[in-house]
Amino acid sequence: MDDKRAFNNKQKTALYLYADGKCTLCGKELEKDWHADHIQPYSKNGKTDVINGQALCPECNLKKGNKFMELWKWQKDFIKGYWATDTKDFLLMALPAGGKTYATLYLANQMMENSIIDKVIIVVPTLNLKQQWATEAHKYLKMELDYEFKSKYNLSKSFDGIILTYNQAYYENDELYRRILSDYKTLVVFDEIHHCGTDSKWGKKIEEMFRTATKRLCLTGTPFRSDRKKIPFVKYYDGVCVPDYTYDYPNAIRDNVVRIANFKFYDGDLSWSDNGDIKRVRLEDNVNKKDYIARKKIALNPHGDYFKSMFKIANNKIDEIRNEEEYNAGGIIIATHQDHARKIVDVIKKLTNEKAILVISEESKSIEKINIFRNSNAKWIVAVKMISEGVDIKRLRVMLWMTNVETDLYFRQVVGRVVRHENKNDIFAFCYLPNIKNLKEFADRITEMQIQAVKEEEEKEKGKREQNNDMYENEIILLSSSEAENVYTSVDGLGFTTEQLNKYEMKAKKYGVLPEVYASMRTDILNDIDFEKEMPIEKKEKRQITLKEQVGILRKEINRIAYIRAMSQNKEVREIHILWLKDGGKRQGEQDIDDLNKKLQWLSDVDNWK
Repeated sequence: MDDKRAFNNKQKTALYLYADGKCTLCGKELEKDWHADHIQPYSKNGKTDVINGQALCPECNLKKGNKFMELWKWQKDFIKGYWATDTKDFLLMALPAGGKTYATLYLANQMMENSIIDKVIIVVPTLNLKQQWATEAHKYLKMELDYEFKSKYNLSKSFDGIILTYNQAYYENDELYRRILSDYKTLVVFDEIHHCGTDSKWGKKIEEMFRTATKRLCLTGTPFRSDRKKIPFVKYYDGVCVPDYTYDYPNAIRDNVVRIANFKFYDGDLSWSDNGDIKRVRLEDNVNKKDYIARKKIALNPHGDYFKSMFKIANNKIDEIRNEEEYNAGGIIIATHQDHARKIVDVIKKLTNEKAILVISEESKSIEKINIFRNSNAKWIVAVKMISEGVDIKRLRVMLWMTNVETDLYFRQVVGRVVRHENKNDIFAFCYLPNIKNLKEFADRITEMQIQAVKEEEEKEKGKREQNNDMYENEIILLSSSEAENVYTSVDGLGFTTEQLNKYEMKAKKYGVLPEVYASMRTDILNDIDFEKEMPIEKKEKRQITLKEQVGILRKEINRIAYIRAMSQNKEVREIHILWLKDGGKRQGEQDIDDLNKKLQWLSDVDNWK
């Protein structure tokens, strides 16, 4: 009898022969990934002995638990790809909300069943994610992960592994982990590995601490670039991380794994007194740095008309979704700092007579509050950064951006909170944002569904946030802000002004879709139809395609042909783009429309692919 969880090879052979090569429960032929299962669960003191074992197919084994969740196609492909590689380090890059956690746990469970590993160690950015990983492991795969483990205790044999934060790992006893990795074959999972540059304290520590792990799996939902802060256990090409498997936004939309993010931008008239000088501007106006900060501070003021009107619009959208689609749909407001978040909660109470749930990291009950919101019908949750990364609350459908942070990395993380599916019919997530140039660019990158390499700026974000809170504090006197007005909408890779969408409103109602969706569908096929014939409007002049639309069409065609070439060459899509760079092509951020046409021609040239 073996006191470890996994059956050894001799025991597995006996179980297979005893079952005559068929699943004990359903009777189908066992394939290579069959499970040697405990009849009485190991977590409930079941012995790892052939008398307590049975041979099952993966489906039957997982259905034994209280919950069962089928793998998505991409998750199956990732796991198949992992098994096909014989490497110690593997980087999985899957968009936020794409299902990295479950895919990773499923793989770890398979590795245990096949005696490749004995234990799993998972390292995460936040305390909340420790509990979330442990809950999902227990709920779906009957794995028991100790998320309260501390180095002053020995590793319990009754647990399949442990979960700790990067900050906790930094202060842990290296020698204990050296012993754990010596005693157990271990898979170490690094969730959101982009937090760990090798010249940061976390990066250096995990590189040394887990050097002798049996296997290492790095996860990220955000493509990252690092010219200086190299991430441990990650491969690079030209300064950009090279994933071993990628699941991006285009594929997730196509597979109906995530919702489509619908971005709506609002402007308004903002005024303040600067040392007696009265200033009145809009968010879209070009201003100096001092006025830029002051203007944004007024727009984000919870007591101003601009904020109140934006909140009412977002709140009405939740009511609409609750009435028509999802009875418990919720929204999240991202605040600038803790005092700002508290003021927002107070304003919501006055406007709706409903109490929003407040989550800020310094409060001891933050994790409990997140769980309460997740399992309740509360309409709003207000947070600073506690819910920006990894937190899974599928009923979130609406996001209101009220933070002064303006970085691509943070923007993607926040949007990831509202695109997670609750069911396959909730197609859209709605994001309401100030009409700020940087935010519009970030939104366009997401809706264009292009993978963007972004630099690690975690420390810079904190500095920007603190600087923006304090600069010119004594010089500025807030006066007023007007109600917010929708001026721009971004969806499916294209942007539309409110005037443009008004033209499509009646047609959209006829087909039961949003105006921006109808508009994007029409624009997407401009090259294939007579626009005047299909969409009669008052003007008789044929509509001219804008440069932005031409770029969007070219990029979609490039992605389509790159995918075909990748399939024909048995390569990853990213490898096709790397070949383009090696052939002298320009990087995406450097390409103008002529470069895009050249890349399209390069992809289309058959001689390049013989």
